Amino acid sequence: MDGQCTIDGLNPTGAVSDGLLTVAGRVRRATLIRYDSEHSVVWEGQIKDLKSAFIPDTRLGKVDIQTTSGDTLSTVQRTDSYSAGDAPFTALVGCLIVADLPHGEGSPISDDFDVYYMVVLGLSRQVAGPHERIGMLQVYPRPEIGVEWLSSAKIEEVTNV
Repeated sequence: MDGQCTIDGLNPTGAVSDGLLTVAGRVRRATLIRYDSEHSVVWEGQIKDLKSAFIPDTRLGKVDIQTTSGDTLSTVQRTDSYSAGDAPFTALVGCLIVADLPHGEGSPISDDFDVYYMVVLGLSRQVAGPHERIGMLQVYPRPEIGVEWLSSAKIEEVTNV
């Protein structure tokens, strides 16, 4: 883990005007879909009846960004615009797994389910390369499903602005 921040003003515990945090963890690439004010996170090889709940940090909107290689990618960002926050979209996101609990150890829906907590990340339009947190995802697989749905999660370093 590594981080840096710029303090806004003289108070060392005050507001932060800029910063980066880099962590290493299991990241699962996924697609965030917004339709009729509802959000859904899906990924290739989605397992039937895999329950999940996405909680956005704020209103979200789709944006196109230029990568360092010059490609254009669609991602999701926080938005203050009410009109942008209502438009349907489909965009790539990263899901950083921050906790997993075996069944019977705190599942909010049933002791019959495992629970995975993930930070959902969109690509930053402020800085090329880093991500920005856009929400949290809770995934509830039944123990018999196993962890196959995580098979493409790779250990990555993720930089958050």
